[in-house]
Amino acid sequence: MNLFKYLLKILKNKEVLVQILLFLILFIFLLPFLTGQGGLCYDDAAFISFPRLIAAARAFQNGEVPLWDSNEYCGAKPFYTMMESPVYNIIFYPLFFMADTENLDQSFLVLYILPFILLTIFSGFGTYYFFRKAVKSNELVSLVCGVAYALNPSMALSNLSLINTFVFAYIPWILLSIAKFLETHKFKWWLSGIIFFVLLNTSYNLNYTFRIYFFISFITLILFIWYLKQNWKNYLYIIYTISIFIIAVGLTAFVWAGIIEGLSWITEDVSGKFSESINDMTNSVQP
Repeated sequence: MNLFKYLLKILKNKEVLVQILLFLILFIFLLPFLTGQGGLCYDDAAFISFPRLIAAARAFQNGEVPLWDSNEYCGAKPFYTMMESPVYNIIFYPLFFMADTENLDQSFLVLYILPFILLTIFSGFGTYYFFRKAVKSNELVSLVCGVAYALNPSMALSNLSLINTFVFAYIPWILLSIAKFLETHKFKWWLSGIIFFVLLNTSYNLNYTFRIYFFISFITLILFIWYLKQNWKNYLYIIYTISIFIIAVGLTAFVWAGIIEGLSWITEDVSGKFSESINDMTNSVQP
């Protein structure tokens, strides 16, 4: 009886009701995807990503962290330098052990569909909280923004490659942490900013790197100006906020090391001249 009264008390809270509504909207929208009634957008990225997830799952189940791809070049190809490498993404680790790699349908559900659905809902709540707690919007505006972000075309098409879904899902939480740290000056928000940034950095190797950094930095710059306008003494906390970026990049230096190593293999100069490209194409089709 006490539990029933407690639930009624919670449901009378408008904030809770709006968040339940947000969850239901996103879950119902994604339900056909979960049940297999709806189609899945795919291209070559999807065909590349899923087999690598299967390979990583099999390696983890055998007690091995697959830093090298044993199926290519006699094991001489580093798995950690690949754009699609899931090696450092710790969110995948429990899913690797849940997947039945001998059953591709079950593996696709566990390794592809399930994380996509959870990340989409996670991104919606991150956006809701950002507009509700940082921008100070009302419940309705925050709800609309959460749904709009979670179901925008870029998020929907990110199922082509889950590393993109991870990136999009973490962005609002990073911005929320930065905004709340600038507002409250509390250590927990500074720490959460580092955690989400580290998770973002380890969810991919190269794709979206500079574009995502540019986008987050641009929004952060707007937040800097906003809080400096309110109180110029906030400049000290702006320095602390910059340290979030620096520390997160430092903690994920092993990811950047793989990128730098991969780039070092590129020894052939690529010409950007259109005329030379046309000549190469012409020569390539001559018998």
